[in-house]
Amino acid sequence: MAPVVRLHVGAHKTASTYIQETLLLNRAESAAAGVAYWPLHAVRRSLRAARREIANGEDSGWKAPWNKSPDALHKAAERLNELLLDNYEVTISEENILGNPDDCYRSPFYRRASQTLELLKEPLKDRPVEVLLAVRSYPAFLASLYAEALRHGMFTTPEKMMEANQTCEGQWLHVIDTIRSALPHAKIIVWRYEDFAKVENDVLSRLSGLPARDMKKPSQSDILPSASPEAIEQMIQMARSLTPPQRVFKMLALKAQHPRERSKGGRFMPFSDDARAGLRTEYEADLKIIEARDDVTLLS
Repeated sequence: MAPVVRLHVGAHKTASTYIQETLLLNRAESAAAGVAYWPLHAVRRSLRAARREIANGEDSGWKAPWNKSPDALHKAAERLNELLLDNYEVTISEENILGNPDDCYRSPFYRRASQTLELLKEPLKDRPVEVLLAVRSYPAFLASLYAEALRHGMFTTPEKMMEANQTCEGQWLHVIDTIRSALPHAKIIVWRYEDFAKVENDVLSRLSGLPARDMKKPSQSDILPSASPEAIEQMIQMARSLTPPQRVFKMLALKAQHPRERSKGGRFMPFSDDARAGLRTEYEADLKIIEARDDVTLLS
């Protein structure tokens, strides 16, 4: 049997950076164990090239019209095949496979995930595939994703984001169904972000091919901290008058001026208590459905 390919597709703000930094620190040891972990820049370069092939040569990301001709799909697959070594198990960790942080601006989030997953269908058709996905309680996930979008220079008002996400029932189920549709033979492995401390060793061992207890771990300084609520709220007030590049650097400045460790407000949360309770109830209901599915492995 061909070596397995493991796709850690995120989601955003579910310890993905920590996982990627840990895998990178242990890349040589993983290679010795027969697992090829590709750093994020290599994955994004190959995905960008594949998107360009299928978007008629345009480098405009999601917005370009997609050319689904067999020739375009074949060329896109060739771009991605450079990551899939025949004699190694392969690990790819890239949360942008599902989409971008500003996906929280509309509902359902990650609604365009099928586009990138479709690119992977051809190169992965002859390899056993495992797809790993962390899910997170809807209000905390959306608030964190909104802050991440701000960090990248994207902007809509919190009110518009919350209006688009008054209900999230079934959205993680939709993401899983999108993965299943694109990669019907894949083994799908899911865990709750809230359970990450319990399943961390299992996740890292699956992705690295190493005993987690033997792996080097990144320092806190290697992991980009989230912005404080004070920094986020100030950014919201001025974002409309700034260009996207200006927002990026202003957000950096605000994070330095208002570090999270000195924050008095905890974490940024735009949803009211009632809205949060409703979204959490929808999350728990969706988790029960995920747990009952026989085509999904829920780590706990």
